[in-house]
Amino acid sequence: MLKPRHACCILALTLCFFGCTKSVPSEEVALVKSGTLSACPDVPIGLAIDSFFNGAKWASGIGADGESKGKQLVNVEGEILFMDKPITAALQFVVDGEQKSFELHAMEFNGVPQNQLFMAALVRKICGEYATEQTGKEK
Repeated sequence: MLKPRHACCILALTLCFFGCTKSVPSEEVALVKSGTLSACPDVPIGLAIDSFFNGAKWASGIGADGESKGKQLVNVEGEILFMDKPITAALQFVVDGEQKSFELHAMEFNGVPQNQLFMAALVRKICGEYATEQTGKEK
């Protein structure tokens, strides 16, 4: 089993990989952006992330090493507020093109790997704020 710090190190390497090479076409980005997560099945995750992240940048590519080697990945990076301070957050999704599905795989704050607890909390926050924006009611 991959430890959280290893998964996040892979995320950092993959983000560098995407930054250093040309990314593949964005069919995978469109799949993630138009999809939902089980934590918030009524919220289009792409719209919610684009609303929550300041300057969200999406990229896709093939994992170069580690657990994600050969897998299709989608990364999104942007600025968020954490403890009332601006930070750079990065999320990584693993995409299964055949099944037309994806799952959230890893997360970093200012390049520092975050655990599953922080990842779940951020997803709830992203989805909750988006739902509030859309309905005007707190969730």
